[in-house]
Amino acid sequence: MDTTRYRDRLQALELELMSKVDDERANARETTDEKADSLDRSVVDQLRDQYFGLAQTDLEILDNVRAALGRIDAGTFGICTVGAEPIGEMRLDAVPWTPYCLQHQEELEAAAQIRTPRA
Repeated sequence: MDTTRYRDRLQALELELMSKVDDERANARETTDEKADSLDRSVVDQLRDQYFGLAQTDLEILDNVRAALGRIDAGTFGICTVGAEPIGEMRLDAVPWTPYCLQHQEELEAAAQIRTPRA
């Protein structure tokens, strides 16, 4: 598998996510409740929580992107970390940071009762 295009895409995504996390954290810090009544403060708190939530989600994806770049360096990119079978190219095109083949992703989601992007 030629990993060059995946490396380029993951590196671009890494930079984009780092910038987004910085922006989301800055927005959360800049969201203040000075001189606000109690209703305004609750809206401000909610908005601040949303910014921090977005930053947390982007940090989790960033960790996965960096792990995928590490797998490229190690020569294991595109190989399921659970069963060692190849991850389909359509899946990697959709979610290039995934460490799992579709079968193992579905099993993990079923066990955790969650859904994540997949191809």
